[in-house]
This record gives sequence, structure tokens and C-alpha cells, in this order.
Amino acid sequence: MRFLYNFLLHLLFVTVFPFMAVSAPFSQKRKGTLLARLGFQEFFGRKRALYEDRPIWIHALSVGEVLSAVPLVERLRNSFPNRPLLFSATTRTGFTLACDHLKDVADGIFYFCYDLPFSVNRALKRTDPGMVVIVESDIWPNFMAALKKRGIPAVLVNARLSDRTFEGYRRFSWLMGPALRAFSCVCAQTGEDARRFAALGLPPQMVKVTGNIKFDHASPHISKEKKANFRRSLGIAADVPVVVAGSTHPGEEEIIARAFFAVGRSVPEAVLVVAPRDPGRAGVVAKVFGSAGARAVTLAELEKGAEPPFDVIVIDRIGLLKTVYAVADLAFIGGSLMEYRGHNPIEPAACGLPVLFGPHMEDFRDVSEMLLDSGGARMVKDAPELSKAMIELLEKDEISTRMGEAALRVVSENSGALDRVITVLAGTVKRSDAFFSRNTSGIASRLRILMAPFSIPYKAAAWLRRQLYVRGFATARKLPCPVISVGNITTGGTGKTPMTIHIAGMLRQRGFSPMVVSRGYRGKASGTGGIVSDGERKMMDAGEAGDEPFMIALSLRGVPVVVGKNRYRAAMQAIEELSPDVVVLDDGFQHFQLARDLDIVLLDSSQPLGNGFLLPAGPLREPVSSLAFADALVFTRADSMGGMEPEAGKMYDCFGEKPVFRTLHMPVVREWVRAGSRQEQACDPGEKIPSIGGRKVFLFSGIARNMEFAKSIVRLGAKPVGFLFFRDHHGYSRKDIVAISRKALAAKADIIATSMKDYVKIAGRFEFDLDLAVIDVKMVFDKEQAQVFEQFVVAGIADRSHGPNV
Repeated sequence: MRFLYNFLLHLLFVTVFPFMAVSAPFSQKRKGTLLARLGFQEFFGRKRALYEDRPIWIHALSVGEVLSAVPLVERLRNSFPNRPLLFSATTRTGFTLACDHLKDVADGIFYFCYDLPFSVNRALKRTDPGMVVIVESDIWPNFMAALKKRGIPAVLVNARLSDRTFEGYRRFSWLMGPALRAFSCVCAQTGEDARRFAALGLPPQMVKVTGNIKFDHASPHISKEKKANFRRSLGIAADVPVVVAGSTHPGEEEIIARAFFAVGRSVPEAVLVVAPRDPGRAGVVAKVFGSAGARAVTLAELEKGAEPPFDVIVIDRIGLLKTVYAVADLAFIGGSLMEYRGHNPIEPAACGLPVLFGPHMEDFRDVSEMLLDSGGARMVKDAPELSKAMIELLEKDEISTRMGEAALRVVSENSGALDRVITVLAGTVKRSDAFFSRNTSGIASRLRILMAPFSIPYKAAAWLRRQLYVRGFATARKLPCPVISVGNITTGGTGKTPMTIHIAGMLRQRGFSPMVVSRGYRGKASGTGGIVSDGERKMMDAGEAGDEPFMIALSLRGVPVVVGKNRYRAAMQAIEELSPDVVVLDDGFQHFQLARDLDIVLLDSSQPLGNGFLLPAGPLREPVSSLAFADALVFTRADSMGGMEPEAGKMYDCFGEKPVFRTLHMPVVREWVRAGSRQEQACDPGEKIPSIGGRKVFLFSGIARNMEFAKSIVRLGAKPVGFLFFRDHHGYSRKDIVAISRKALAAKADIIATSMKDYVKIAGRFEFDLDLAVIDVKMVFDKEQAQVFEQFVVAGIADRSHGPNV
């Protein structure tokens, strides 16, 4: 049925667009927005850094929703410092307010696109968001369908359904039903809102009651000094009572004017501050009050030198209402005396003000009822009731104080919604990241489709190769000591080297004499085999050993490291000389020629199966079913796991009841090389290695997961200002080093940073124009899992060990 919607939408657009194009330069509402909403605008206000993840796009309709979203965006910035944050608004006033409040927080602020397919597709192509967050409303069928098609999760936060909206969605369920079901989650304000979403066909587990985030940020933190200064700027003395009429509408101001004229007879010193919903009407509103006998002035006129005193001040700009509430004694909520459905009463309540409003608060029914039930608000029906309530509250401090305290208590008791929403969003982001490769589009997706047929023979060959050894047609050769294999089922980046170092170091501490055996990929000695280190002396450099074995040798004192493509032969030759009692086999899960006593398989939590395809269409080296032959599974980078486990069910089906562990990658500064030096750790003797926290860093690396290395720089508190990435196992030349130094100086970096894997290939060979920080990764279990993992490893090799009695 969306076809009918699009037919009518395009028909309307073709009919109306010529008029819009001609009138846009003369319309304040459309001036500068027409092309922008068609998708022809800048989406990133700042240059997007490649080390960052896919953006989070937050959308709000207009002023009220934008104000609700400001603290949400600020919390998202703190929760996801590596992600670009994009913010869109539909109306011109909303866009202006977003620019004022979020220019230092968001990486891009722009107009929301029209719901035309080409506008939507252009916006999504340019932004490539990892998640979309819509605040309260403004749900468009084509936009939601496009998100679903691209696999981009969307979350509706602070969601509410008024009677009118609910009936409208139900009437057009053929159109709005699919749009609503495209959300990954709906964070409803109240239980009634949640029931209404369920009545529209949303599964109950998809709707969560998180509360109203407006309760969490309603009160501005303004000092007494700033309040006093603001009053002075309005020409209002400290002891003068102030009444605020917020978000008023045409026709309503006349009622308020009659009421305040009566207030003036009883409390003549009182000042009324009026904030029209449309600040552009300020001049008209001032005339309304002037006609009622009040001395009225706009804020702009006051700032130009209009002589006080005045009875009424009309605010003529957006973004000041919260501040006005903070200096007031009493608040009236506009849009409620006539059928405008009311406006937000939380902001004045959070300032501890007694609140008045009319009978039309349909859009804020729940909040208004809370305030009425608590005694923090009163409902008035007309000008006489409004003037009577204002006079009583201005003259009787005890009643005003009691109502203000009750209103503030309602806000305090209902706070915490923002925390609950952030928890939902964090889980959604991590789930989308974990399997993002399945939802790729564009070139990567088309390439996967083209290469998929070639994965079929690869899968058959990989399965057959393992089965030859499983069924005894080929035999693995055994070493005279136990063998622990550290491997994976995807290409690169799971953390095999840090885990190998961790296991070998742990065994060394337990009194074993471990030896590490590695293939020595791209090392000159890989073909012939040989000893990289006997545990004390280095017998090869990185070029001979390969970068990863040499890095293992640098990290493990007292543990020999051996390389060889034929790992059985290389190990046997070294065993005769070095006499280890256990071998740790680096990247050994697919090395069937050597028998293992313990197979530990690593999976990167952020994308454990990549796109789910085997080589060459995806990163899988074997079918997922091969996990049945592992003895333990370790999810590395477990902080990226989030709520991924349900989607990983087929991994657990293969793996059965065997143990599963989780680890974190903890970045550490391992070495520091002074500018102009080629020496390792060229600090003064005994000098602590400096921190990179707060420094501007230019980074370079040539590893399997360059982006993950960049994130580790950010986790250490540094500020990346530039980067140069190379392919995995890159061999550095003088030309590369010169380019790195030149780019780092041009970016005005304080230091250069690289990974330990890259450093071992340049140590002692090159020097840089800036200090070089070398970043390594430690594999960290939590305390309880560390003990269980250690016991598991030791028990797995104990029956064949020639080491200590365990």
C-alpha cells in the first residue's frame, strides 16, 4: 500500500513544487530550506574523521522536541565519544534552536529531508548512519522503510500517542503500521502509551516504558548572580513578582490580557512576561496587551533603550523560556485556554513554580494530571478564574510555596528516564555493530554477492580437509609435550597474538616452561624454521621472524619463540635444544598436521562471524560448524558484545556446553621513543613512560583492524588529529616514515603513535620528527573468569605435562 502513498505524494509534489520554488525566496518558513529538505545540503558540519564509527542520527520535529533532545545528545556524546553525532530538525525554528544549543556537541546539524524516496536515499547515502533516534514523533513511511531496507536500527524515544494521533495511526494502519514496525525499539513515556503502540500491532517486547526525558532536564542550572543579572536586563527589580505566560497562541493572549488587567488592580507591582509560541508574533502580542491598558514592550525594544517601567514584556526569540521560568514566581501554560492541546508544564514545575493551565492539555494529559493530583497545579477555565488564581498565589506566599514544592516533587519522583533511554540506545548500537557486515550496502554488498559462488567450493574444501583428519584418513603428528592452540575461524583481528602472550605468560608464572610456536607469516625464516628467541636472547629480527612472532618474543621474557611453516618440524628441532614442557601454538586451529591437546578459539565480539560468508565473499576461514571441534570459545573485545548473544545462537548450537569466556582489549603505552632517536624506550633511566592522555596524536598502523587501533588511542584519552593506515603486515620503507612525519607535523600533532606490531618492524631502523608512542594490547579477563580460565588451561594439559605437579 506504500505504492499508493508514493503515488499521491509525487502527484502532490509535482503540483505544489513550482509554487514552492517561486515563493521560497519570499517565505520566511521556506527560505533556504527547500533544497536542503530535498537532500541538497551539508550533513557533516565538521570533517568526518575516519577513525570514528558510523554516525548516530538524532531527529526532532520542532522547538519542543529539540529542547527535549538536547540533554539526550549531550549524553550520547559522553557515552559514544568515537561516533559522529548528526542532528536534524524539520522546522526552521527547530533548526535554529539546534544550532544554538548543539553547535559544540553535534558533528552536523541539518534539515530533515522530505519523505520523497530520492530525498531519503540521498540523505541516508550521505550520512550512512549506524543508528537513527527519533524524538517523540515525526514518523515518515518512506524514511522508515529505507532504514529497514538498509538494516539501520531506529529507536523512537520519549514516544507518546495522543488520542488524535492514535486514532489517525489506526485509521491509516495500512501505511503507519509498517512504518512503526520498522523501529527496533519504542521507548514510551507511559504505560498507556505502550498499550496504544501494542494496539497498533507492535510486539510487546519491542515497546519499553522508560518515562518522560523532559523530567530529567527541565530546570536550568542558573546561579543566583545570573538570575539577578537577567532580571536587571529585563528592568525588573529583585522584589517585584513575575508571572510568566509561556507558549501562548492567537486568541489566547486576549484572555490573558483581561486576566492580568484584573491582577494589576490587586498586585500593581507585578510584571507579566509573555513568550508566544511563535516569537515572530511578539510585536502583535505587545499590541494586544497595550490595547488592554498595559504598558507592553518587546524584548528587542527593551534592549534598544525603551524606558521602563513596563507591565508586560514580550519575548521575541526562542530558547529563553527556561531562563524566564527560573526567575519567575508563577507560571501559566499557554495553548490550554483554547483548543491548542497545551504545552509542556514540566519546565516551570522543575523550577519549583506553582503552575496554572486551562482545560485543553491533551498533549500533556499524564503530566498535567500528575501535577493536579499532587497539588502542584490548578486548572482555570477563563479570564476570571485565571485572574483569581494569579492574585491568590501572588498574595499568599504559603499557598504558592506549597504548590511549588508539590510541583517540584512530581519532577523529582519521575526523573531517571534519560538513563533508561541511554541504556536502550547503547544496547541497540552494540547489537547493530556486532553484525553490521550483514547489513552492508553499496560496493561491499555487491562484491559479496559476486563472490558468493566462489565461497561454495572453498567451503567444501575446508570441510573436506578437516574431515580427512577427523575420520583418520590423515594423521596429525604429536609432540612429546602438550600443545595448546590459539586460533580463530575468521581472518585476522581477533587478538590471537595478545592471547598467545597471555597464556604463555600465565603458564610461566605457574611454573611451566612454555614455548611459543608460530608460522612466522611473511618472515624470511618461515620456510626453513628457526628459533626467534631462547627466552633471553633475540636470534632473529622482525624481518626474519615475522612481525607477530618477534612481538611475542619482545613481550615474553623467559619464554622461547620458534617459527616455521612446518610447525611440527620447527617445534621438534627446538624441543631438543630448549626442553619446553608445553607448546603454545599461535594460529593453530586450521593447522591439522600438528596434534593439539587444547583448542582455544577466539571470536571478535564486535563482528564474530563477519558477514556470515566464507572466503572469498566473507572473512570465515571455516564453516561455523567447525566450532564443534574447539575446547573453549573466547569472545574478545567483549565490551562490544552488547545484546548480541541471541543473534549468535548458531555459534552456541555448534559449541554445545563447552566453556565460553570473555575478555577485553586493554591498550597500554609499551614503549616511548624520543624524536630523532632509533632506540627502544629512549627515556632517561628510571623515567616512567609518559601518558598520551590529552595529547594531539597522529597515528599510523598496518594491522588487520586499523580502526580498532584508532579507537584504542581514543580510549587512552588522546585526541587523534590525523592518521595513515596500511595493509596488514605492511613492510615500512624510508619513504613511508618520511610521509608519516610530514603528515604528523602538518596536522600539528604533539606525538606520533603506532601499534606494537608495527613498531617491531621499524625499531632501530628509522627515526621520527616527533616522539613516538608504541601502543600494545593486554588481554584482560575479569577476576573471576581469569581464575576459571587458568584452571581450565592447566587442567587441559595436566595429564600430559612434564612440568610441575598440578
